[in-house]
Amino acid sequence: MSSTKFLTEDDTRPSAEWGPFELKATIHTMATEISAFLKEQDPKAILAISRMENQSSEHIEPEMITRELISKLILNKVKFIDRSKREEAINESIFGKQGITKDSKDLKLESVDYVLDGIVLDNVRYVDTKKIQYIIVSFQMTKLSSGLIVWQGEQKFLKESKSPFVKW
Repeated sequence: MSSTKFLTEDDTRPSAEWGPFELKATIHTMATEISAFLKEQDPKAILAISRMENQSSEHIEPEMITRELISKLILNKVKFIDRSKREEAINESIFGKQGITKDSKDLKLESVDYVLDGIVLDNVRYVDTKKIQYIIVSFQMTKLSSGLIVWQGEQKFLKESKSPFVKW
């Protein structure tokens, strides 16, 4: 008999490690703030993710954060470009023009207006038998035409949990 139980996102609770609770809160905050900023400042903007780094002591997959964020933003009608697909698009256009593929289509790639960069940082302290961890997930949006940082948002978590270490 299996002891596995499937949960929903609504079942998430804080835990000692980074998990669904923190991911869900982070995505909700960032998607809401970014969507509101763009709706007010530049509704036709096109974004790309530049990089997402985990510099915390937690095992956090940056790709999970960026994919979830992009999905939520696309639902909010924010446009994204996957820059890694540009070479494929260029090759398909070349093949079409050379008659290698059936259709010859003119290539008109959209340009990116803003890039998002993200980072996860933390500070960990041990006080008596408790682990105190302060986690900050930060994103900033840079306008490519000027290099100006036009928006920055953070999601913060202050966590207290039992320390795994035995105190003598």
